[in-house]
Amino acid sequence: MKFLFQILFIVFFANANGQELQPIKGILADGIRNNDDTQISYVLKRCLSLNLVLGNWMEEKGGERMKKSVANFFNQALFLQDFIVKLENDIEKAKNIKLSTKQEIEKTLLLNVKLISPLYVERLSRNYAASGSYFEKDAQLIEEIEICSDFQKYVDSLK
Repeated sequence: MKFLFQILFIVFFANANGQELQPIKGILADGIRNNDDTQISYVLKRCLSLNLVLGNWMEEKGGERMKKSVANFFNQALFLQDFIVKLENDIEKAKNIKLSTKQEIEKTLLLNVKLISPLYVERLSRNYAASGSYFEKDAQLIEEIEICSDFQKYVDSLK
């Protein structure tokens, strides 16, 4: 019996580790088309995570020449955080459930960032190992950087 649980744990862990990030463009388009705030909130959390990963990465690797880009990624992360708090409260209102405080939402948001960010870091690392470039040959990642680096501008372009 113990052996069976070990096998199940290994299979589950292998599947959890092997998950790929699905392209956010399609998820966002579905969310907007279906007026599904939950899907939009997920995309916002992915964008927040990506902006934080890229901001930290560029700050560490790019030095002085990347200061403007670093500031943009971190400013966009702050904008997205505020947007997510409002959207999460809208979702709770629509479901007629108790509204979370900003601190409660931010705590949950931090957990989401801790789950999503390593997937982006792993992807950047794999890209570099495979081609010597962190993202230049990764069309999905380039697209997500474009969407997430100025989320409001991207959403406005869809209208």
